[in-house]
Amino acid sequence: MKCPKCDWENKDGAIRCALCNADMSGEPAAAACQGQQAGQPSQPSVGQQYSNFSSGQYQPGGPAYSNNTSGGGSTVFVPLEVRGWNWGAFLLGWIWAIANRTWIGLLALVPYIGVIMWVVLGVKGNEWAWQNRRWDSVEQFKATQRVWAYWGLAMIILSFIFGLLLGVLLPVFVRARHAAQMY
Repeated sequence: MKCPKCDWENKDGAIRCALCNADMSGEPAAAACQGQQAGQPSQPSVGQQYSNFSSGQYQPGGPAYSNNTSGGGSTVFVPLEVRGWNWGAFLLGWIWAIANRTWIGLLALVPYIGVIMWVVLGVKGNEWAWQNRRWDSVEQFKATQRVWAYWGLAMIILSFIFGLLLGVLLPVFVRARHAAQMY
């Protein structure tokens, strides 16, 4: 079912457009446009609206900026550039989930389910973060998620170094203590 206002393809039976939130409850297209001349779209097509997303040009008041759908909940349009694997969500799990207001990510704390949830956060994390929190632009979103990925990688490296040091130094300490007790 196409939206009469923006021509976005919505699910059949949708009451409101997932992109522009226009009423789709059966109102004639002429009434939705309210006074526009026939043959002129009420706003640019979806491809035109989001052309700035792929080109990286964001101008306040421009099509990409004015149609920023971030923070709009689970029914909003997620730009294609936002979708994909999220290393920060995968590596930092519940910490990332709290910061990005993705409360379902707290399931990563539940035994057994947590392992599965970490993978789900990696797969769906970008979309959930876009839908649950307001972002200024796709660039800001990507930069923030990149920082989360770097911190996640840093935590993994530090954990590995700590484990390695613990694995090497603990036996040395135990042997030295045991040797001291013998004398």
